[in-house]
Amino acid sequence: MKIVILGAGDTGRFLANHLSNKNHRIKLIEKSESVVGSLNDVLDVGTICGDGAQASVLADGGVATADLFIGLTDNQHVNLLAASIAKALGCRKTIARVDVPIQSDKKTFDYQSHFSIDYVFSSEQLVAFEISKYFLNPEASTSEQIGRGRIKVQQIDVSPDSKLLKTPIQSLTLPQLVRVAVIHRGEEVIIPQGHDVLEPNDSLTLFGEQTFVEELAEMLKADNHLNESRKITIYGGSDYGLTLAMLLKNTPNKVRIIEENAEVCTWLSTKLPHAVIVHGDGRSVELLKEEQIEKADFFIGMSNHDEDNLMACLQAKTLGVKYVIPLVHNADNSFVVAQHLEPFGFLATVSPRQVNLMDLVRFVDSKDFYSVGYLSEEVELVQITVSEGARVAGKLVKEVEWPKNSSLVTLLRNDKVIIPGGKDVIQAGDSLYSVVLPNSRKHLLKVLTR
Repeated sequence: MKIVILGAGDTGRFLANHLSNKNHRIKLIEKSESVVGSLNDVLDVGTICGDGAQASVLADGGVATADLFIGLTDNQHVNLLAASIAKALGCRKTIARVDVPIQSDKKTFDYQSHFSIDYVFSSEQLVAFEISKYFLNPEASTSEQIGRGRIKVQQIDVSPDSKLLKTPIQSLTLPQLVRVAVIHRGEEVIIPQGHDVLEPNDSLTLFGEQTFVEELAEMLKADNHLNESRKITIYGGSDYGLTLAMLLKNTPNKVRIIEENAEVCTWLSTKLPHAVIVHGDGRSVELLKEEQIEKADFFIGMSNHDEDNLMACLQAKTLGVKYVIPLVHNADNSFVVAQHLEPFGFLATVSPRQVNLMDLVRFVDSKDFYSVGYLSEEVELVQITVSEGARVAGKLVKEVEWPKNSSLVTLLRNDKVIIPGGKDVIQAGDSLYSVVLPNSRKHLLKVLTR
């Protein structure tokens, strides 16, 4: 693919290097002459020095014939304007990184449609979603998010006391926007149909919005403590820490932020009335002891400095916090820490660069489909983009002859996530998420692609 990236900051360079190594044709536009000069020695990409908000600079970068444009400068206004201009000049798909307030403002104003941009995202929000997946079930291997962070994938166990047992799934009154995608019953793996019933001790994989997943878990009386209140301490009141705390606002979790800057503490207290704001150094053993940090369920290091996050998390772990997660900004640091999670005692490490990369590469895959990952050893989750010539385009979900051992669990239409029913129409451009067993994968792809 021909890809134009605006902004040679950490994320821009990281993404450009990754995509260049995948043999994509990359043009990197950067305003700083000194930065452009240094890029030629470390990246095998074309570079242009100029203001990405100018149409002439974008035209020189070849956006008119580009497959993808990504605005990644630290100025959201430049990203929005440049992505809009690139689209008008003929770029096939455009993406702009924005700050959290604009990302959260979608209910008031649709910036994406207004500027004719295909995708608008916030790095801070993606990171918050990535970290929050550990809160529901820290030990679960299938606690993931798809659909740009709006769909929760969660594995739970069915209690023998559940009132939903022995009744066909099609006859159950399940919460809205949730789907039972997979049933593990001993050694048996079932992609459930309407006639299947739930048995005691079944292990279910659910797809849906987080609140509805929790509601169904309560109905199943599963022993997974989804509604349990957890004590979460965040070190650092940066944009990342603030965004995570905002995400937890309407949950039963008890949130505490430790921030060294007094002015930032005052500002945080106005934004986060539900959280406890502590003024102090989160790396200090004395402060952590004073705050009885050992009673926290989670300690998340989210300052702007990797070394501080790592030290604060090590201190918290030493003092008895069960789950600690450091935010590591530098991609090289993140790779090293990820190789040593067990000796450090970390539950995980999260890299904004890697999280952004995971979110953006789906726009780069030139195939009609790609594998999102495996929900278990056998069950694969695939994403399929419906092309104009696909045989399913324009059909009702119930009209499609879905292969045995496969199921459509959710679809993404522009920026809207849909848990599809039989009467929903599949449209060209939709991204379909399906679970499938190995023996049905080839058949499923044949049905859904050209």
